[in-house]
Amino acid sequence: MDENRIRILFERVRNGNYSQQDIQELNEWYHNLNAGGQNLKKWFAEAGGEEMLADRLYDSFGERLEKDNRKFNFSKLIKAAAILTVLFGIGLAIYLSQQKSQQMVAKKSIIPINPAQKTARLTLDDGSMVNVKDLAQGTTKLAGAMLEKTADGSLIYKINGLQYGKEVRYNTITTPRAGQFEVILPDGTHVWLNAASSLKFPLKFQGTERVVTLQGEGYFEVARNAKMPFKVLSGIQTVTVLGTHFNIKAYQGEQNISTTLFEGSVNVKNNKTAEYTLLKPGHQADLNVNNSGITVSNADLDQALSWKNGYFIFENQDVKAIMTLISRWYDVDVEYHITSAERFGGTFSRSTDLKELLKNLESLGKTRFQLKERKVIVSN
Repeated sequence: MDENRIRILFERVRNGNYSQQDIQELNEWYHNLNAGGQNLKKWFAEAGGEEMLADRLYDSFGERLEKDNRKFNFSKLIKAAAILTVLFGIGLAIYLSQQKSQQMVAKKSIIPINPAQKTARLTLDDGSMVNVKDLAQGTTKLAGAMLEKTADGSLIYKINGLQYGKEVRYNTITTPRAGQFEVILPDGTHVWLNAASSLKFPLKFQGTERVVTLQGEGYFEVARNAKMPFKVLSGIQTVTVLGTHFNIKAYQGEQNISTTLFEGSVNVKNNKTAEYTLLKPGHQADLNVNNSGITVSNADLDQALSWKNGYFIFENQDVKAIMTLISRWYDVDVEYHITSAERFGGTFSRSTDLKELLKNLESLGKTRFQLKERKVIVSN
């Protein structure tokens, strides 16, 4: 068989457009090559390949083939990645490229997926957006907003020296998945935002009430002002306070809006039905967004604030509910291959890398977690 025909056959194999007849021809060529006292290294060099490449090819697979010549099955060789594609320069380039790609994938798969970091995007009153990490430490004026970036990366809004008149200007702070943030509003109210959350607020509270809008989850320590109640709008819910500490969890797509009170008192109102309830410390109100009912129960304060304190606390929660929290905190997607949702309990640090956390969860039950780049495959 002439050299040009061999090249054509290998090119067909490389492209996947080969027939059984092509395989048979290559099989016969290989056995004739050995029967004539040649080997792959020698043939490749004589066919015009560089000696260094010939040595590399022979060292990688040629010697192995010759040791088992009688049992050699060329169709199996074709199925083995890269052996046939490396016999010519174009094939070798593809082979090396594949090997490099595989190595990169392997390296990527073992890179730790870190937990949420302090980061947020600031949307100004004029619609422009600023990444908070790009702001210099100290006081800055942006689109009418006077704010200070602290040494730990938090923001403090100030009202001194700003003249707004009756005009109301707003800023919005948004955390991405795998992000969290801390801000002090112009009235001195302290807010911590969980991952994938946003808070819209005026640059100066005016009139008879202080109103902000929350999507996602936030913990509030409201500065007391008896003449100007503080209101948090979250979907169909409004929480009204004078000065107190509470947590609201109101992610879009979730069935409940949960409000947990730590101290003081809050009024939780359903905007659809006008139903309301007055919470006492240590209680939690769950507003079902589907049937609009409000349920009040004793709260697990440690669990409600575990995200702010750096922990996951699971108490007999099913794996899907747990993975919702994990996907948000680590910015990963989740794929399920399960017949039933196993339940878990335990306390885990939010500062650990994702691989270690999943390993700990696996040790508690039968559910298995496979991490592929930024996707977790859940199976049982």
